[in-house]
Amino acid sequence: MSLRSDIEQWDKKAVQPIARAYNAHASSSSFIDDLLGMLKEPTLEVGASWMLKHAIEAGDLVGESLEPEQLISLFRDANELTHWESHLHLLQIMEHLPIPSQARAYAKRFVYFSLGSQYKFVRAWAYSGIHALARDRPSEQAETIGFYELMLKDGDESPSVKAHLRKLIKRGFPDAER
Repeated sequence: MSLRSDIEQWDKKAVQPIARAYNAHASSSSFIDDLLGMLKEPTLEVGASWMLKHAIEAGDLVGESLEPEQLISLFRDANELTHWESHLHLLQIMEHLPIPSQARAYAKRFVYFSLGSQYKFVRAWAYSGIHALARDRPSEQAETIGFYELMLKDGDESPSVKAHLRKLIKRGFPDAER
């Protein structure tokens, strides 16, 4: 079966079928480009984003191995994702991806758009996306932590989102000068 067929047949719930499909197709030379293309199709985007996330978490894909054009495409098209799960998957892998300067505005727009999600997991991981955007920008790191502290103090986020914010504050920016 083709990658497309496997994703189309996935029920978006059971992990085993999508993991089997991943294992069957991950060695294809066009796998990542195929997934990036499928992110543009609402019926395929959840499966494609799950596989992209799985590739990074399994160590099969290192973010630095992605071409700048692939990353630009990924972040440029991110706001077109229609399913909250796809937003979540992309937000969860942002910390593992380099963000080329040409993709920065797209990534920032996606992250801040995600802060408005009705889903608290998406909002929590959007804060991680802000962290990923600031990781290579020392001039933005103090402002990012200050924003998190403000959201803890004055924000009306859920307790789980606030717990995520506290973790991000505690993590800080390891390479930042103190």
